[in-house]
Amino acid sequence: MNDEEKFLEKPSFNVFDFPVVVSENFAVPPAYNNIVNVRGPAYQSSKETPFFVYSQDGSTVIEDILSECLGMSIAGTNPIPSDAKKGTLQTYDSQESGRTYVNVDLATAAGIKEAGKAGLASSPLVDAIFTPLFHTGIEIFNTEFKARLYTLMRHPVDRTVSEYYTFTQNAAEEVLREMTLEEYINSKYYIGNHMTSFIGGCWSPAITDDICLQWSKELLRTKFVIGLQDDIYGAMELYEDYFFWDYDSPQVKSCKRDVIKSEFDRDFAVYQSVGERIKEDSKLYQTIVEKNSFDMELYWYAVELQKFQRAWIPRLTSSPA
Repeated sequence: MNDEEKFLEKPSFNVFDFPVVVSENFAVPPAYNNIVNVRGPAYQSSKETPFFVYSQDGSTVIEDILSECLGMSIAGTNPIPSDAKKGTLQTYDSQESGRTYVNVDLATAAGIKEAGKAGLASSPLVDAIFTPLFHTGIEIFNTEFKARLYTLMRHPVDRTVSEYYTFTQNAAEEVLREMTLEEYINSKYYIGNHMTSFIGGCWSPAITDDICLQWSKELLRTKFVIGLQDDIYGAMELYEDYFFWDYDSPQVKSCKRDVIKSEFDRDFAVYQSVGERIKEDSKLYQTIVEKNSFDMELYWYAVELQKFQRAWIPRLTSSPA
């Protein structure tokens, strides 16, 4: 069975209803109490903040839609203007894009700590948070002001190609910019099973790969609203339904189409840099899969979860387009 057939295959049972057993030796970090369970009470905008969890593969499509199309105020990794007031939260409009941002920098642990001290978790100025430092970011929340997690899962092979493109585009040394995809995945710069470690926060050598995978699955099941990169329209519809984001005007729909088209154009450019889409029966494809065996299992688990989340979350929007 190839990946496309697996994607279309009907699930055998509702994984959303069945807890994943994690080793009794694994201690759940206290900060996870700061995250609302997916099936907890309905979203309360005055007490909770949507927190998008993403791995750095170069895609900003969800942030682009929320800021550009829905007009949300974003706390993220956008550079803070030099004239912005420090220590006190405020919003500013980007001169380049016109988008609204909160004057915090969530690209670093130090920046997240400063944002926490400034009271970002309880601030009415922020509509959504974006940071690649997921586990550091949830520490700014508490049991009164919590985070609501959502993410966009991507097939490990496609994610690897996107990571390769981002890496070679941003590399300082020419020899790194000229690396082939095969050279990249066999180099020290490429980390296999990155998504499993990233979701689970399993950076300690004391946490085995098996435990990390099970913990990551349980986190996805209980704490995340899951969208799929292969269906960005569907992902946005799911997020809008879950967070009660009622944005259904023709202007918003047109904007979303434009942003998603730009994402598709970016993906096309990414694969052009490789030369062609990697075939499933190729050696390169199999090498990537082998280096991401846990990520492959986590991805297909997320696909199953998404199916049942979509069935469970009431539809509030008339159309994703």
